[in-house]
Amino acid sequence: MNLEQYTALAGDALQTITDFRRWGASRFAAAGLDFSQGQQHPRGEADALLAAALHLEPEDLAELGAARLLGSEKTTIFKHFYQREILRRPAAYITGEAWFAGLRFGVDERVLIPRSLLEPFIEEGFAPWVEASQVRRILEIGTGSGCMAITLALRFPEAEVDAVDISADALAVAHANIRRYGLEDRVHLHQSDLFAALEGRRYDLILSNPPYVDATAMAELTPEYRHEPR
Repeated sequence: MNLEQYTALAGDALQTITDFRRWGASRFAAAGLDFSQGQQHPRGEADALLAAALHLEPEDLAELGAARLLGSEKTTIFKHFYQREILRRPAAYITGEAWFAGLRFGVDERVLIPRSLLEPFIEEGFAPWVEASQVRRILEIGTGSGCMAITLALRFPEAEVDAVDISADALAVAHANIRRYGLEDRVHLHQSDLFAALEGRRYDLILSNPPYVDATAMAELTPEYRHEPR
């Protein structure tokens, strides 16, 4: 099915924001999409894509639900929904952003979509195991989008953070996110295989959320995951 055929499924029936919210959620649920990389349920995923297409926040949609949409706006929404449902592209890559620890980060197919079981520990500054006043140097290995390094820099405002990745493409994404938060003076990027480029530096806190999915497990994952870097 191409985009034109997909758009024709709805005909002219969809006119308002509420129409598209309902249609998108219904389509996504019926298609059996995997939501574990994003909003965790069809309605949230549809809202995220719809809001991005309209340059709004998802929480704005209910209040503006009766608003009728322009043809150009509908075209963008259909493109977003088509990529999500038919191409199984993750919502974060369609909108170009993802959330981690309450912060917004730019992402694309050069990096994994931010998510980690370490997220609540980072938000809490690893209390009670880590004394924030004692942390002056932090290292994150495998930084990807830079989301953890940036969150750590904000959580430990007196610390310098080194963030390494073997991928130059990933570091380019991380650099853009560091600029977004104005942390160029405190978060330092290094292209490195683990500690190779760190010249014997020592740290108070070292963090890593490395790849852990082997080939067998990868073959069993849903199509959404195959859009992420291997």
